[in-house]
Amino acid sequence: AVGFNDTEVVAAELSVGGSELLLLAREAGRQGAVGLSAWQVNPAGSSQEGSSKHKRVLHHAVWGHNSMRLAVMSALIFIFSPEQLWSLPVNFHANSAPTEVYAPAAALRISTVTRIYV
Repeated sequence: AVGFNDTEVVAAELSVGGSELLLLAREAGRQGAVGLSAWQVNPAGSSQEGSSKHKRVLHHAVWGHNSMRLAVMSALIFIFSPEQLWSLPVNFHANSAPTEVYAPAAALRISTVTRIYV
């Protein structure tokens, strides 16, 4: 995990088209809550190179697990810990509510979420 200004990045993924960098980060001032942010990616050589703009942020209190991960699909972003799985549309905004996809009733652990092409 990389940290800066009291913020620890716990997971990072590029969007499917490569136009955004998605970060799960824990802010010390928010009592360990993890937020999801999307940053616009400017290609090298573009007129906006070096001017990354912060696009969207979503804070969610239940994402406090130390082992949070991201899986980005074309229409959905999955945020998961070894015990739970949530989804969000790729075009989320600050007022978006994550949908709980899975919470086990028994002792079961999620190890990975992946894309499958058919």
